[in-house]
Amino acid sequence: MIDIVQRMKVLYDWYSRQEVQYEIIKFTYNREFAVLLPWFFHDNDGKFNDNIRYLRCHNTEHFSYLLTEGIRMFEKNFPYQLYYSLAKYRDGIPKFTMNLSKRNTEDWKNNHYKDMVSYDFLIDIDAKSFDNIYMALETAKEIKKLFDSYSLIYELRFSGRGFHFIIRNDLACQNINYSMDINADNTIYLFYSQFAKFLNIIYSDMVDYRIYDSRRVVKCPYTLANYEDKITLCYPFLSDDEFQCFNLDDADLKYFARNKIKNRGTFLFNYKENLRNDLTFNEGFVKSFRCNNDKLIQIFKYIEDRSMLMSRKTKKEAKI
Repeated sequence: MIDIVQRMKVLYDWYSRQEVQYEIIKFTYNREFAVLLPWFFHDNDGKFNDNIRYLRCHNTEHFSYLLTEGIRMFEKNFPYQLYYSLAKYRDGIPKFTMNLSKRNTEDWKNNHYKDMVSYDFLIDIDAKSFDNIYMALETAKEIKKLFDSYSLIYELRFSGRGFHFIIRNDLACQNINYSMDINADNTIYLFYSQFAKFLNIIYSDMVDYRIYDSRRVVKCPYTLANYEDKITLCYPFLSDDEFQCFNLDDADLKYFARNKIKNRGTFLFNYKENLRNDLTFNEGFVKSFRCNNDKLIQIFKYIEDRSMLMSRKTKKEAKI
């Protein structure tokens, strides 16, 4: 296991870099920012009671304050992992006090969905172990082929020990069958879960379909993922070649020299314009949501039919 002093120095050096901070806040604006401890790091009672949700991080000043003075990450020697919400909010997260004993977030927990303007679709391919990382890569490649055959617009990232597809859409705003209301019968969360389950059946059980709820958070690009014997960088792929030629060494901090981070941004596969550094997106992209919605539903119907055929075949073979 990496020594905690050594680990915290790596985290401090990385998050102190201004160009890194600028890349991170591109993803956290008007979303929830959260800090969670890795599973192997806990107090003597084995409790994970030091995770902190519902933070507001809209600029580099917010980011620096939260890490150094707000959550006192480096003072406490807590190797937090940094997350942001799949949900985007009209005005972001309310400003809650950093005095955790006086915090009252119950009203927000119960009513947050009323302020949501979108909820991204995350497809999480988790290797569980670095020994399986290239199996996860092959799964991601197969799913990528499917999405590319429909020209679906998506982001693709290395998550630290797996791969994330992020699909932006406004299905919830266009159709009541994909509601963001947590009390509705048909929700966007249920749709995403069913979609991911079909991918799990067809491609690999590395596709996690049990992660969908209104308050789900995801590792933020350009942050560090902490594991017992390794620290890796979460980052977006900026081209098909970069993804297809992925090597685990690419996620090493030494690979991302100072000039490789500044203005690196993200990339939308199958989108005609390069929006690497404009995560607010322009009017043209907002209009393309409609087309992406249709493609997402078409893919859902295809994988639903295919998974049903596979299930019938499995049952038939079991009888034989």
